[in-house]
Amino acid sequence: MPRILVVEDDASSRNLIARILQRLGYDTAEAENGLTALDILEQDNSFDLILSDVRMAPVDGLNLLIEVKRLYPHIPVLLTSVHGRPEWIAQALEEGASGFLPKPFVKNQLAEAVESILTPMKS
Repeated sequence: MPRILVVEDDASSRNLIARILQRLGYDTAEAENGLTALDILEQDNSFDLILSDVRMAPVDGLNLLIEVKRLYPHIPVLLTSVHGRPEWIAQALEEGASGFLPKPFVKNQLAEAVESILTPMKS
């Protein structure tokens, strides 16, 4: 079962995303910000995907992406934000993000985005 680390500073959004992913057949772990996510990854970096919000403190999604690509380049990162500024998206893709999912999104959009990243890995 693929494992996804959900990184989101809003607890209700984080829990909702994790529950949706679990219903879709994924195993999930949760972190409230990039710093917590890095702590989790230091203990266990066997995740198949990181789904992270962009705007968080103290470590935002873009800096989390940069650190993940430096330390754990095998883990794809899907960023999400309500503030989908083109320059952020371009920088995220340059830094190695596997995709960007604008908020708000519905279950099918989340499923498609996750599966588009994980399916090629199964082949």
